[in-house]
Amino acid sequence: MENIIGHTPQKKSSLWALCLFAVRCFFGLILGIVINSVGVEIIGYGQLSSIFVTLVTVFLVVRLTKKWALTNVLILILFTFLLFMLLNTYISIAPGE
Repeated sequence: MENIIGHTPQKKSSLWALCLFAVRCFFGLILGIVINSVGVEIIGYGQLSSIFVTLVTVFLVVRLTKKWALTNVLILILFTFLLFMLLNTYISIAPGE
């Protein structure tokens, strides 16, 4: 009986780890697409480089946040979102064309 009860938390743990990995990958993908868009506008590189930059960004985000808890990853997502909103406001207010 103890073996049956003992295996249940491992499944929860595996599902939790899978969800956390999905959140990390999704955040890395969004961050990679943003960095890719900036790079295309500034440098103007091609499609293969765009895919490479996006995949490298996803890999780095997953690698850097490997030992973080979900709350730490969510705080990073919130901080990054607020930073992008600040940059967006600066670009829209800045004088120029």
